[in-house]
Amino acid sequence: MAQATGKATNKFFLLKSFNLLFFAAFASIMPFLALYYEDLGLSGPQIGALTAIPPLMMVVGASAWGAIADMTAQHRRILGLSILGSILFGYLISSAAQFQKLLPIVALYAFFISPVIPLLDNSVLVALGKRSDQYGKIRLWGAVGWGVAAPIIGAVIERMGFRWSFAIYAVLMIGGLLVALYMPIAKTGIGSRFSQGLRILLQDAQIKRFLFTMLLVGMGLALIDIYLFLHLQSIGANKVLMGLTLTVGTVSEIVIFIFSDRLLNRWGKKRVLIGGILALALQLGSFSMLKVPTLAPLIQILHGPAFAGMWSAGVAIANDHAPEGMGATAQGLLSSLLLGVGGSVGALVGGYLFGALGTELMLRLGAIWILGSALYYAIAGKDLQRA
Repeated sequence: MAQATGKATNKFFLLKSFNLLFFAAFASIMPFLALYYEDLGLSGPQIGALTAIPPLMMVVGASAWGAIADMTAQHRRILGLSILGSILFGYLISSAAQFQKLLPIVALYAFFISPVIPLLDNSVLVALGKRSDQYGKIRLWGAVGWGVAAPIIGAVIERMGFRWSFAIYAVLMIGGLLVALYMPIAKTGIGSRFSQGLRILLQDAQIKRFLFTMLLVGMGLALIDIYLFLHLQSIGANKVLMGLTLTVGTVSEIVIFIFSDRLLNRWGKKRVLIGGILALALQLGSFSMLKVPTLAPLIQILHGPAFAGMWSAGVAIANDHAPEGMGATAQGLLSSLLLGVGGSVGALVGGYLFGALGTELMLRLGAIWILGSALYYAIAGKDLQRA
């Protein structure tokens, strides 16, 4: 019994460690990419195109890699290959200064990194078994990594330039790769039953309505993820304050992840999801009216319910509706539509709105769009039982 308990403790420690390192690496470059592109002298539409590539590749990458993992049961090798590729091409972004050179590098980086989150989430859910409501307590370590790294990277960029953030990213990802060699990776391949399982998954009326909503929400989420720092810069914020803003959002995330099981059990997955979407609408609207940059961290408190609440509920809903052995594919579809198709469209539209109207109106229009998405999911799901 003691040995079994020790093994369980060790596997969860490794999963928490990977979350910590991976999201710390992610925070080292992703929030600052739009600023980096603007620093290179690129235009609004060019920034929109480059920031649209990573979520667009989610559509191809996350679902395709997840499907291959399910069919072949080679989850560990696929995860290792994707991490190696993302280290190489992520660092190479810092070596390109022209739009034409950046396009293929950013595309390859996005393709390789796209399966990491779906495979990680599926492994956590499999390790938890019937305790899937405890997912947030593993995922919160990713929020810790993000929150600790963000202000440090902001200060490093302020003093030493963007190139150092890419070097730190590579070091953290190498640490994640070493952890991935030992952490439990779920092997849930279904072989020849894959096509049948995918059809069953997509024939479910509830999952189709849920995935369409995630696509809509992803468009607005991209405006925060990609253009928030450009907006804060436009009203006078420095990069240290930007990093601090992310940290406050992370603390809010951690609180929601800690209590996510209680929230899901008390209110139900659907209600928690709708609450998270409404929080995102309020977050976008509040940032659009912000005039004093030092108040940005206060608004970012909304990021906890807006992302952590919505993500915890979304992962649980996708997992509930996945046929046996289709866990990685279900999580891949969720990532592809929320962070992929939705994120890509949001990045492209945001780039043009940023160039034509500025960040203030862009964020305000995003708030209206997200509010409409919440109303759609609430009204369209009235005929469904509580998730």
